[in-house]
Amino acid sequence: MSKYKDFETALSFLLDYGFEYCSDINNRKCYKNEYGELMLYWKMIDYDYGVPKLLIKINYNENIIDIDKEYLSLGKKRTIGFYDMVHEVIKTQINKNNKIFDLRINPQYYDQINYLRIINNLEIIEEIDNVALKGILKCNCGCNEFYIYHTGKQTKGILSSDIVKYKKQVVMNAQCVNCNETIKIYDSTFDGIKPIDTKKYEFKKLVLKKDIDTFKITIMYNYYKEDYKTNKFVECFIDVESEKLKKFKRILEG
Repeated sequence: MSKYKDFETALSFLLDYGFEYCSDINNRKCYKNEYGELMLYWKMIDYDYGVPKLLIKINYNENIIDIDKEYLSLGKKRTIGFYDMVHEVIKTQINKNNKIFDLRINPQYYDQINYLRIINNLEIIEEIDNVALKGILKCNCGCNEFYIYHTGKQTKGILSSDIVKYKKQVVMNAQCVNCNETIKIYDSTFDGIKPIDTKKYEFKKLVLKKDIDTFKITIMYNYYKEDYKTNKFVECFIDVESEKLKKFKRILEG
């Protein structure tokens, strides 16, 4: 028995991601979010063996999705209705950040969907086979220098990274030196494949060699393929640079 009866109900999960169901200026039903130019339309086209393909139109760019083919590629058997397959295919693509169409979602929902939280602030400079990536942190204002605040324990950085967990937790924020925007770059209570939900502690400013407190930040992640570019990374390494440092410094291994 089909769980979903039409496109409105099949895609209703988008309501949890900041979308609304409404009509556009041509009175066509769609889901849209605050990025007003990005809308999602649908119509049936190209029936193959009785199974329709789906036309997704976003920002007036059309993409054809073979729902049947995409559903079977998930390793599932064709035992449910068409709209149930639509729900499974599109939600899976969004949740895995492996979208078959360009659908922008407000970053405040990234934790909920499990996108890599800082993906919009990461200038990716290296990717390896969908299992590793490396990027430079940049603020939305374009600045790439930050103050760093953390809830962990600072060490001398000789036998370990400079910041280690304090009572099984560490949260790390980067604050832009130009506009003061704060970006959460690591949270052990949520991030990784084995997060530990613990009490969070007071933030302390990272200062190296008594007077170095502004840094350029490089972040590296290792993943299992199915979790690529999500917060479910296997490992995270955070390095910093400064004009006063002779070389980069690894401040966190998480």
